[in-house]
Formats: sequence, structure tokens, C-alpha cells
Amino acid sequence: MRTITVICFGMLMVAGCAHKEPIIGVGVHEPKFGDYSRAEVEALRTSIAKLTFPVPEHTIVNMLPRPVDPFPVEFVDGFGSGPSGIDGGNAVEYWLNDRFVLKVATVYHTEGDKHFSLEEWAVILTRGERDHYTRRIY
Repeated sequence: MRTITVICFGMLMVAGCAHKEPIIGVGVHEPKFGDYSRAEVEALRTSIAKLTFPVPEHTIVNMLPRPVDPFPVEFVDGFGSGPSGIDGGNAVEYWLNDRFVLKVATVYHTEGDKHFSLEEWAVILTRGERDHYTRRIY
């Protein structure tokens, strides 16, 4: 009986100490979560898979059925250090719900006096996948 009590007490201590790791971004403390269902997330994933990247800026956000606040996570200043015609870029996350995040990378381009941005890639990740996802912006 004493062994069972000790084991139960130990399990309660471990469960009480468990917590989710904080989500860290650029200049924002915590993201705001959307209320997308699993079916809506999968429909968005299918729509994104049909795109041929790069696409014009805001293409992905315009595909969202409901607005989700952007959560900036990475900025790259490529002025003078990136490939020719690229001036930098950023990666922004859109938390569709507390389990799925849409990550979009935008690259800033120049051609002479013309400046424009293109979305280079977009991916939907689970919260766990997001913690280990390391794809570069460009």
C-alpha cells in the first residue's frame, strides 16, 4: 500500500510540474491562436500544396478563411550579403490553433530601381515540428 501511495504521489508531482514551452518570436511575447478546425487546417494545407513558389506577397494570407494575427519569428538583412537581387527577408507564423502553425517566408527583391517581395515558401507544422524546423528564408 505504501508503495502505491509513493508512486501516485510521484506521478502527481511530475504532472503538476509539466508545462508547455513558451513560444518565442521577434518583438512579441506570445502569439494569438486562431480557432481553425483540423479540417480547415488540412484544406489550407491542400491549397498551399497546389501553389508554385515563389508567389506574390500576401498570397498565403489571402487564402486564409479568417484572419489570424501574424507572429514574426525571423528577419534577415541581406543587403550586400545575399544573392544578387535579394535584400533580405522575413519569416512569419500564423497560429491557426494551439496545435498547428502556418509559417511563411517572404524575400525582398530588387531589380534596378524596382523593389518587390515574393513569398518563397509556406508550410503548416505541428507545434512539435515547429520547434525543430530550420529551413532558411532563402
